[in-house]
Amino acid sequence: MTAKNKVGLEAEFFLRKDGELVFPGDYGFSTDEFIILGEFRADPGTTRGEAIANFYKVYYDVVEKAKAAGLLLDISTGYTTVTPEKYAKVMRRIGHKNVAGCNNIYPDVDMLKLTDAVVVKGEIKAYKLSTGLHVHFSSSDVVEKVSKRVQENFSPVKIPISIGGVNAAEMSLYQKTSQLDVEDRLVASANRITKPVLISIIESMDADVFSMYEPDETLKYRKPGFYELKDHGGFEYRSLPFCEVTLTNIYNIVDYSFTQLEALDL
Repeated sequence: MTAKNKVGLEAEFFLRKDGELVFPGDYGFSTDEFIILGEFRADPGTTRGEAIANFYKVYYDVVEKAKAAGLLLDISTGYTTVTPEKYAKVMRRIGHKNVAGCNNIYPDVDMLKLTDAVVVKGEIKAYKLSTGLHVHFSSSDVVEKVSKRVQENFSPVKIPISIGGVNAAEMSLYQKTSQLDVEDRLVASANRITKPVLISIIESMDADVFSMYEPDETLKYRKPGFYELKDHGGFEYRSLPFCEVTLTNIYNIVDYSFTQLEALDL
């Protein structure tokens, strides 16, 4: 039995044309559910090098695509503000925003009670938007059973049967034509990300990683404890901002993430 750990990265970004925010989907970019944010997802890696290489490949593909379209990919601070009018345009195009999948391990954090509105004397003056760096964690115990067998292949041979010099029937015989050594593999896996493991990793990420990159603005989605469960059995840590600082420190973030999964073997 062997442990298989994977870490993957997903990032959100702003796109600007002549300084103004544009909808990434209008230019063929993938988007978050909050469609003013562009999004790209790298394949997970089983090593630090693989996870980081996968991330940089997709990131620079997005950079080149934006450049070719005459757009600026903005990740300078990881947040910006828009007017209420611009925010209304975004919300009209969305129709609704589903927040059910975004969870927080801390019971006092309720997404429906949080807002990015900038209120001055009872009037909304602006809305803050932020871009996130999401870290995917998965870990499983893998059991692989290999059995070997010999596979023989035969071809039919037709032999006519004659009675009194007349072909009356045919008899089918089979002639061996080849022989192969075949391996049969049976693979079974068990998810190691239990609820206590999930909480432990998120608490560690909050204390040792998020605390280093916490934005200097109060932002609805950039708070400790956010995560989302994934269909593959792992989860996504969603608190980190995506900005120039976190981009520069991708190795440190990925290294720490793998360390958390490797600690499951201790």
